[in-house]
Amino acid sequence: MTIARFRSLAVCFTAVASVAAFAAAPVPNWKVKIVNDSSVGTGGVYNTNYVASADGLYPMGAKPKFWISASCNGVPGAGAVVDATVNASGRWYQPKTVPVTLDAKGEAWLEADAPTEPGWVQVTVAIGKAKAAAGAICGKDAIRPALPPPADFKAFWDAEIAAAAKCPMKATLKEVEPQKHLKDKVRTWEFSVTCAGPRPATGYMSMPVNAKPKSLPLYVGFNGSGDVAAYRSDHYGEVAICIQVNKFGIPNNLGEPWDYAKTPWYESDIKLYARRGMESPKTAFLKWMILRNLRAMEWGKSLPEWNGRDFLLNGESYGGGQVLIMGALDPDVKFVCSCVPALCDHNAARVGRQNGYGQDVTGHSELWRPDADGKLAEKDRVLAETARYFDAVNFCTLYTPDKEVSIGTGYCDTMCPPDGVISAYHAIPAGVKKYLWLNPPAGHDAGNWHGGRRLFDILGKW
Repeated sequence: MTIARFRSLAVCFTAVASVAAFAAAPVPNWKVKIVNDSSVGTGGVYNTNYVASADGLYPMGAKPKFWISASCNGVPGAGAVVDATVNASGRWYQPKTVPVTLDAKGEAWLEADAPTEPGWVQVTVAIGKAKAAAGAICGKDAIRPALPPPADFKAFWDAEIAAAAKCPMKATLKEVEPQKHLKDKVRTWEFSVTCAGPRPATGYMSMPVNAKPKSLPLYVGFNGSGDVAAYRSDHYGEVAICIQVNKFGIPNNLGEPWDYAKTPWYESDIKLYARRGMESPKTAFLKWMILRNLRAMEWGKSLPEWNGRDFLLNGESYGGGQVLIMGALDPDVKFVCSCVPALCDHNAARVGRQNGYGQDVTGHSELWRPDADGKLAEKDRVLAETARYFDAVNFCTLYTPDKEVSIGTGYCDTMCPPDGVISAYHAIPAGVKKYLWLNPPAGHDAGNWHGGRRLFDILGKW
């Protein structure tokens, strides 16, 4: 064999080996995580039996620290560069993305800028296709609603409620099958109750079979932003009169699964509902929603099985915002459990925080947004003012000492920001029994362990 032929074969073998090695190389599979410094224990992992504490709380002026780690195909990402985007409260604070180089263990510390206003710091890290987020709260005790209630806030609602009360209350019930495992234990009805405005109050109601007069607590819940039908109420119907309200006042028995965009209710009621009628507080969809909720609660109190004493509200997200509002308006409500509530601090952007959730079904556009210069666009000025009449933080000012309120939030919740939720908590007057459940590692799934425990104490059921 000639030297040239040998060299040619060697090159060929080398090329084949290189192709084989390339083909066998695993596709990069990055994993990344981030937690605030008070949560770093063994490898930065939270205790799965986490109990609310002061984790992730910083005084104003402090720079929150975050622990970052990343791995690729199970191997620590030594020397890898992670992009970290920091967003903080402040007058028109602009998000900043900075590169963070990991050490030999695939770890690094990031010190974020301190916010210029009491509020939230949120950091998102990304490498490859992997993302993770963590948050911290700075100056928690100083977080307050961006604006006070309108001067005529209470007078407006007193007048609207008095006018709505003149509408006669007549309920129409249709019994439906309960869930299979509750058959012979619970009875369930779909209800429609006459109400002031364009739609009746609708939803589901359940209670135990053979319930006796004056024997049951009253439990009322409200649906989330994307829900166009009320939840089935069978679960708590084992131990209470359980009512779940449809915020639109439309029928619930439309069949599942179904495409709400194809129903006759989409164009008239559902599409862009958060902005409907917001030219004035008197014409807003949200006004009619609140009055429907009140009518459903009034009807529940009229049922002979209610014990006349225990009246509880429970809701999550958009439902969590609704329970804060309804608990303030109905004098008979005794306990409110609110999880990651929406509808909190619609004007937070005026002080450089993210507005509370109040978005449409088809997208995630806030009721209004500041422009690039941090100013309120002229087209949104009326809407922003109208939103003050439907802001949970303003209803929270109406709570009285005979009520109990439990609110839960998560530091990673970008949908219902924790600083807006905290502002609602602080708007509740001193003397009211209130509790704030903080869940640092969680996002919109933060729940409310404290509120859930109190529901169990009262109802004996999770």
